[in-house]
Amino acid sequence: MVDATGSGTNWAVGDAVVALHHGVLKTTLGTHAEYVVVDATAVASAPKTVDAVHASTLPLNALTAVQALDLLDLHSGQTLLVTGAAGAVGGYAVQLAAYQGIEVTALAGGADEDLVRRLGATRFAARGSAASPHDAVLDTAVLGAQALESVRDEGAYTG
Repeated sequence: MVDATGSGTNWAVGDAVVALHHGVLKTTLGTHAEYVVVDATAVASAPKTVDAVHASTLPLNALTAVQALDLLDLHSGQTLLVTGAAGAVGGYAVQLAAYQGIEVTALAGGADEDLVRRLGATRFAARGSAASPHDAVLDTAVLGAQALESVRDEGAYTG
C-alpha cells in the first residue's frame, strides 16, 4: 500500500502495489521493515484477485521465473521440464511457459500432480522418476546432474 509519494510519480496514496526492493539481498532489513522506500520504477499494481500475501510473491518469484525462461529462449511447441514445479518459482515458470505454448513437464511430489496440471503442465513426473529428454530444463529444485540428464543433446539448462 502506498503511504506517501515523491514528485514525478503516477502512484497515489492508498494504491495497492507490489515492489521489488533492489537492496533487499544486501541488507537484513529490506522488506521486513514496516515501511520501505522504493523507486517508482520498481512498483507495480497489486493484482486485485489475490490477497496481499500471495501478491507479495510476484516481484521476486515471478521475475525469477521470467528471467530463467528468457535465458532458455524456448518457443511454442518446444518442451520444458520444470523441477520443483509446485514451488514458488517453479509454479510461476509452469504457468508462464504453458501460456507461451511450451509443453511443460512438471517434476514434483506425487501429491502436487493436480496442482501443477492446473497451472498448465501437460505432463507430470513424480520426484525421483526419470524424465525423457526435453528441449530445456529449469531446475528450481536444484537437482543438478540428475536434472541435467533430462536435457536433450544441444538443449538448454538453467537452475
